[in-house]
Amino acid sequence: MSSLPERPAQRMKEWTLTINLALLCITIALLAVLASFHLGGSTHLTRRIEAPSPEQLTLNKMFQVARFCSNYRKLFGYWPTNAYDLGFVAAITNRSVLQDAWGRPFVLRTDFTGKALQIISYGKDGRFSGIGEDSDLTWTLDKPIP
Repeated sequence: MSSLPERPAQRMKEWTLTINLALLCITIALLAVLASFHLGGSTHLTRRIEAPSPEQLTLNKMFQVARFCSNYRKLFGYWPTNAYDLGFVAAITNRSVLQDAWGRPFVLRTDFTGKALQIISYGKDGRFSGIGEDSDLTWTLDKPIP
């Protein structure tokens, strides 16, 4: 007895089934890759930028005040005695730049010769000295910033 020849329609069904299974496997693999990216496979794409600390904000503001103080010194020949005098050399539209991150005005102090200027924030507690967030931040200028 001889076997009957395969029918073209049956062969076509088998190929269609094979192709559909291959496409299903590829789709599942792509979904798995996409899910791994979304669920943490690429955390660098979704990493949150953390807000700067109060200390870093204060240092950034101190730098701005240092530039204003430098302009003041170039104009008048001496360092300013308080942060609010800086309005004479710059149009300061946001007065909060003259305060630390805790809302207190910066203290400006010169050495006894008047050559160096210290810009001081007394930290979170607003008192001299301290530890941690309460520690003082000081920026010293011995010549104007160019």
